[in-house]
Amino acid sequence: ATLFLRGRNNMYLKTYDYFVKKYPESDYLEILKNMTAHIRLVNWKETGKTNEYDIASDTYISLIKQYPESPLYERNNLILGYMQLEHGEALNTLQNFQNFVAKFPKSPEVPQARKALAEALLIMHKYDDSLKELSGISNDFAKTKDGAEAKYRFGDVEFARGNWSGAVQAYNKALKELPQYSKDFPNAHFNLAEAMFWSRSYKDSLNEFVNFLTLFPTHSYGGYAMTRIGEIPAVLGAGPRRVSGDC
Repeated sequence: ATLFLRGRNNMYLKTYDYFVKKYPESDYLEILKNMTAHIRLVNWKETGKTNEYDIASDTYISLIKQYPESPLYERNNLILGYMQLEHGEALNTLQNFQNFVAKFPKSPEVPQARKALAEALLIMHKYDDSLKELSGISNDFAKTKDGAEAKYRFGDVEFARGNWSGAVQAYNKALKELPQYSKDFPNAHFNLAEAMFWSRSYKDSLNEFVNFLTLFPTHSYGGYAMTRIGEIPAVLGAGPRRVSGDC
């Protein structure tokens, strides 16, 4: 426990292996296995290596199977599901969160789990199913931020399938109906501008990219927005001096 709290992860793992071999029936094993799972998760996050992911995933799967009555059972299911989603395992994510929602229908984590379901369906290119799930979330949690986010993500689905006009309509509708959340979802503004660009609504796209940078000046996609802002005047026929700012 001391090694864990001090972040001495490698030494912890060696000590853990020793402890398990020496005390295979210890009452402390569940606690230690959860600590070990956390360290394996941290190792994967820090290295991004597939083998680290496999070890972390296997550790959480083992915990879920071995301790179904544990107070950490719900938490460990969630961690595993989000790991799978981040790793791009859409089918496993789908199955995991479907089981989670069925087992814990009253959990406060259900909205997040259902959004993960919608994301997994999107990765699998099941666009209509993803929209159906998001629509259910927006209705079931209409007065919460989760419901608002679901409505904003309607545009993400249309954007993902290349339906630029549908994406523009969906994002604009969300921004109009739920303006109080307009600063909470920067991807909606960026994707709206990009969808406008591919719809050849260049002036609207330019204005929205400028709006994106105004609202989110430090966002990691700021460079992409600046590139588009430089491209669009040229597309509209502006001269090279005007595009470069030498005017």
